[in-house]
Amino acid sequence: MGTALLTLRLFADCADEPTATLLQGALLQALAAFQPTADATPTRYWKIPEYFEFSFALGAAGADDYLRLQALSPRGWTTGGDDDDAWAVWNRAEYLAFLLPAVAWAEAQFTRRNG
Repeated sequence: MGTALLTLRLFADCADEPTATLLQGALLQALAAFQPTADATPTRYWKIPEYFEFSFALGAAGADDYLRLQALSPRGWTTGGDDDDAWAVWNRAEYLAFLLPAVAWAEAQFTRRNG
């Protein structure tokens, strides 16, 4: 029997650390159907200081969950990989949102290992 891992990394607009902490809680709520856990404390993104980086492991980790996550914003995704190692990157654009309006960029990764 194999194992699967679904992770989500994203960048969002945040003024400061307290705002990032509040946003992390809101993101956990928005992802509740995927049984999320925060992988790390949100940190300021060095390239774009107005963004904070958030990282989550999603307990619901099947291929269907990977597609269901993307369906939360059906447009704006670029995808690649294969059935066992897939990735999807989402970029904010006019009239598009993913999870919350503050989210500017997201990357979902789905990995399945046999054995």
